[in-house]
Amino acid sequence: MFEKFEKDVIEFFLQNASNLHCKIDDLQIEKREFSGDGFFTYFRGNVEDSDTHISNAGALLNEKIQVGFTLFVNKGKLNFLEGYTYCEPWPEHIETYKIFTT
Repeated sequence: MFEKFEKDVIEFFLQNASNLHCKIDDLQIEKREFSGDGFFTYFRGNVEDSDTHISNAGALLNEKIQVGFTLFVNKGKLNFLEGYTYCEPWPEHIETYKIFTT
């Protein structure tokens, strides 16, 4: 099941990338990995696109930590979402966030 934050980031990508034709309700999480300064969310599910990545989204977490996101698509499959900070630890709790185009 998606965390609200993850779901909002993925929906932001899907709304802003005309070449992605996927519904969030069709995606399932396969696994998650945390690195300390970011995360990877791996999916099961497909989109109608080929080998590419999209990295035009960012967010401000808890009104102070700026982060970025990259969505990876390989062979028509939405493979994973990467979230990363810029030299700061990923917060343990996300109280507020604002997603934006980078």
